[in-house]
Amino acid sequence: MKGISPIVSTVLMLGIYASLIFIAYNFGNQIIEKNADTVLLEKAEDFLSELKEKINEARATGCEREIKFDIPGEIVIDAKKDRITYSVKAAVSLYENNSCLSWNCNSSGVLGKDNFLFLRANSYKFENWFIDYYFLETRNLTHEKNIYRIDFITPGNVSLKVKRGSKLIIKAREAKTENFDGKKLVTIPIELTIG
Repeated sequence: MKGISPIVSTVLMLGIYASLIFIAYNFGNQIIEKNADTVLLEKAEDFLSELKEKINEARATGCEREIKFDIPGEIVIDAKKDRITYSVKAAVSLYENNSCLSWNCNSSGVLGKDNFLFLRANSYKFENWFIDYYFLETRNLTHEKNIYRIDFITPGNVSLKVKRGSKLIIKAREAKTENFDGKKLVTIPIELTIG
């Protein structure tokens, strides 16, 4: 028997090279996609941290603040639950369910020690992708016989969806005081609108 003909040899070698390139491309593409989604989730955290600071600035100064939502995904402001939710589909997840991304995620705290807002994350795995949720939530703060809280308000006091490219306008309104269970409850309305 003689060796394989040069044509058959060339075809076999090209087939092997093409298979190797195809495998390397698919493997590399998955790594690139996961890295890009990791960066996206880190940007989401940065955005929500900046939003938290803008809300705190508006509350503390009474001045209007604004922030541009410029990352993929969707934000929903739930005025009834006083919660801002960011969600996005990604190839990765950085956190387990109910992960606390703030110093603490207790529903109540102490004025002067804790922040009115805290950030936590949830993630749900599907076949080969995740839906990642980040929640910016409010908590009541106590000081002596007073309870302080933030109340998110939106036009019509309904859920507000913020799409990419939108500008979110944050305004603190005049605080309201009422008696509650033998204590003084001070509510600071924070108006959130799309500009």
